[in-house]
Amino acid sequence: MKLNASIQTLLAALGKPLRRSPRHGICIAANDAVDDADFLAANEQTYDVEIEGVMVVPFGEVPVNVSVDGRMVRGLQRIDAEAGNQMAADMGGIMGTLKSAFMGRPIFVGHPYHPNATEAAKYPDKRARGFVKSVEVTQDSIRLIPKYNKLGKEEVEDQQLIYHTPQWRMKKVMDASGRQEIKNGLPVFRPHSLHSGGLTNNPNINVPPLMAGNEATTTGAIDIAKLLAPFVAEGFIKADDDEVTMLSAINALLQDAKWSRVRKVEMQAQIASMRAAVPTAANEASHDELLQSLCSQVAATAANEAQHESDITAANEKAASAEARFTAARTARVESAVALLITQGYVTNANAGALRTELIEAANEADVDERLAELGKTKPRLGLNGGVTDNLKDAGKLIMAANERTARNRMRDEVVNECLAEITKGGAARPGDHEYAWNRARALRPELFNH
Repeated sequence: MKLNASIQTLLAALGKPLRRSPRHGICIAANDAVDDADFLAANEQTYDVEIEGVMVVPFGEVPVNVSVDGRMVRGLQRIDAEAGNQMAADMGGIMGTLKSAFMGRPIFVGHPYHPNATEAAKYPDKRARGFVKSVEVTQDSIRLIPKYNKLGKEEVEDQQLIYHTPQWRMKKVMDASGRQEIKNGLPVFRPHSLHSGGLTNNPNINVPPLMAGNEATTTGAIDIAKLLAPFVAEGFIKADDDEVTMLSAINALLQDAKWSRVRKVEMQAQIASMRAAVPTAANEASHDELLQSLCSQVAATAANEAQHESDITAANEKAASAEARFTAARTARVESAVALLITQGYVTNANAGALRTELIEAANEADVDERLAELGKTKPRLGLNGGVTDNLKDAGKLIMAANERTARNRMRDEVVNECLAEITKGGAARPGDHEYAWNRARALRPELFNH
């Protein structure tokens, strides 16, 4: 199987994270053809080149001129582990590999593609000295791992060029309010995509020059057919597919792998949340088992709420029935009492209606008793406004009957109150207790309830 070397590079990218560069809010520390949304900046700072040609960029916050919409502004570039990891992901992902045509990012003398034409003119030599193949992040620096060509190898090993100055694309650093962070009066940016490396002999800082050399070459040939065999066996590609078809199929596989990783993380987060909501669940319970347990809990809660609503409705109906019976009993008692007061001359027919209403609407039985006792102490009003003179016939019988009803009502109320005290055991009465006490008293003393 005869294939271009790009297949090997793409297969090597399978195990690396796939990243897509955002289309907005990006800054670039260089001058090449990029989107209008990119910001370009050329590093004024220079850094040392270590043995074997490794370009080291220490962590820090370094001022730089940034090209924003074609104009240069002063900014602060934040060089940290996050910046290094983003640049490594940008180079290692499939899109980064395709963008750099499987070669890496070029290394020039200086910045021939500086965003400022005057500065770019200082570097007329646009020949590449090699390529940055990968980005590594240490505890205190970003390391650009190069592969020099013959020209770059000679210039570096002969110490013709002993420093380097990177140029990169940058993004705005946003603060908690969603605005670009400002520090020491300068807007803050963070590198996220390496554009190119630049070799120089004009450092702006005092750094020790170190001898550089070419990276070790890879020995041993890789059998592409063996690498592709598992993909052919699984049906992702065919042995006779052309390179474009193979690249497209492998890229689709990478996308599926990326989605699977994301979905796995989401699934683990869901399982953790469900286990927190189901404390009784075993640690080995699966996602489906936890989901079923939660659904059962929701169903049980809904059933309990429905039963609770039914109980409340029944209690309200009992309370309404008891209230109606209580009102009827109160009305009967008031009618008897008022009739007796009229007969005895304590109340006139003209005042009887208002008195009935007052007694029926009294807050409790004690108020009714107190009001009746108060009226019984007043001076009789015989012969006034159609009072007793209208009912003198059989007055003795009416008085005796009224007295009997009053005594019977009082005894009935005492029995009801005793039953209620037994039911509540000295506590507050609940809905339905009065009705239960009334029925229990009527069963004990039925003669007090026959009018």
